[in-house]
Amino acid sequence: MPAQLADYRLLALVGQGQFAQVYCAAKRSTRRLVEIKKIRHARIQPSQEQAILGQLKHPNIVGIQATVETSSGYSLVLEYCEAGTLRSHLNATLTPLNRLSLSETKSIIGDILSGLDHIHQKGIIHGDLKPENILLTYDSKALKRSGQLQAKISDFGSAQFIFNVQADSSERNTHVVDTRIADTRQGKNNQEIGSPTYAAPERFNGVSSPVSDLYAVGVMLYELLLGDRPFSGAPEALRQAHQTQPISLPATLTSSTRQLLSTALHKDPRQRFQTASDMQQQLNQLSAIFLPPQKEKTTTVPISAFPQSLIPIPSNGITAPIESLIKIPQGCCIITAHSLHVLTRKRKLMSMARFEQPCWVSVSPNGRWFSALPKQENLETPQRDTQGMIGALSHHSGHQWRRSIQLTSRLLTALQTDIVQVVAIDSRHLVRIRRVQSSAKSIFEFFTRTGTFVGELYLN
Repeated sequence: MPAQLADYRLLALVGQGQFAQVYCAAKRSTRRLVEIKKIRHARIQPSQEQAILGQLKHPNIVGIQATVETSSGYSLVLEYCEAGTLRSHLNATLTPLNRLSLSETKSIIGDILSGLDHIHQKGIIHGDLKPENILLTYDSKALKRSGQLQAKISDFGSAQFIFNVQADSSERNTHVVDTRIADTRQGKNNQEIGSPTYAAPERFNGVSSPVSDLYAVGVMLYELLLGDRPFSGAPEALRQAHQTQPISLPATLTSSTRQLLSTALHKDPRQRFQTASDMQQQLNQLSAIFLPPQKEKTTTVPISAFPQSLIPIPSNGITAPIESLIKIPQGCCIITAHSLHVLTRKRKLMSMARFEQPCWVSVSPNGRWFSALPKQENLETPQRDTQGMIGALSHHSGHQWRRSIQLTSRLLTALQTDIVQVVAIDSRHLVRIRRVQSSAKSIFEFFTRTGTFVGELYLN
């Protein structure tokens, strides 16, 4: 180890990329934690990270404390960010049922834009903005007590100078970088585009500018707001998607959210936000992500005349409003909140099952069995000892059977509010359909008829 690093004790490897390894270390003389980034010279173009970090001092940019030359490259001693990366934070937070709050999203993206504005003012393009390169920390005890994270931009290995930083002050104070100058200086032979998932369309042609960085921030904003990235796949598929495929925006988004994402992710660099401060200003005005749920409209159905008189069906045993009808080979299942009946083809009505509480009832397409899962509409939290029912649909008393389904933790999930329907899809399986209002997604959960979880599918 070089003498300059002798005062540091390496504790653990916390990150590794194609050209560098990042360690958590402790400075022996002060016992303060730092990050040591060991970089190997193996790039197509030499990295300007040392020179660039030396010019950047901003609360939303990771600070550099020392640079040490080595035989195989160099090492950077950087400030330590104890909350990890934005990627690790998203992996621990984002699920189809859970999203970052709007205030947390605005805080994190706002920090990134603030740091990026400083970077662009210095005449620099970052070139590889993505959640893995955004570090999170609690900058003060007050922030730690409130749980509010501060974001810092890191990893300037792909960064480039785009114009002479000694330009006159009137040019710098405009905070606007000429895209054509950036394109010329960067050149079209540069193949290091960073992560293709977050790369702007022009990056795949070797062209880069400050608005390319803003496109990457737009992809991160899309991911934080909607829980998924706009495009995925192999590098070539990503190139085609970024350059030609429109982004998918749910119809439930507010107009301000749609405008913000559409501008940030525009294919044409000239139609995007031209500065980080412009994008931050519109982000700050965002007050809601999704439209409020609309009330269902009621329609009046005209009375129809039938060509022949209708014969009433006997309703003995049906004492509650009918919730649904399910066609089966034997006839029709009639379902109320607390009971299941079968009307045979010979117009015989039979009571098959009664339930102590309202249930989601599904019937197999072959008409041989049914399942009933409690709705628990009046309970604040599901009870672990709640049971469902599975039984046969048979009018032969000798073949009737009933048995309870002990509800697993998976089946207990969301018994109260967000279930749309439970449907038996074949002779052995049923699917529970749930909607997630916060993310505009639907979840299809597949179980065996005895309640064993099989798999799930998420759809917009």
